[in-house]
Amino acid sequence: MRCKASIRRTATLLWQKVPAEMWADSLDEKRTPQPFLPPGYELLEPSDRNVVLANGLMIPINTLHQRWKRWRPLLLELRFVQELKEAG
Repeated sequence: MRCKASIRRTATLLWQKVPAEMWADSLDEKRTPQPFLPPGYELLEPSDRNVVLANGLMIPINTLHQRWKRWRPLLLELRFVQELKEAG
């Protein structure tokens, strides 16, 4: 159960690990409106977060779910995620 909680926290923390300038440049390059996610995003229920995230990425919710399913194993291998799991 603690692993799932860590994964949920990861969803809101990953982009906070990217240097601010790099993050802003990436959003500009993709023409993504800023702020990328609204304040309080991390407090939303998972299904609501997914809708907000898909809208922010300008992709269908199904695409978000498929990418999550395919990329989750890679996400779980990230050192940052491993550290979250260990801190549990």
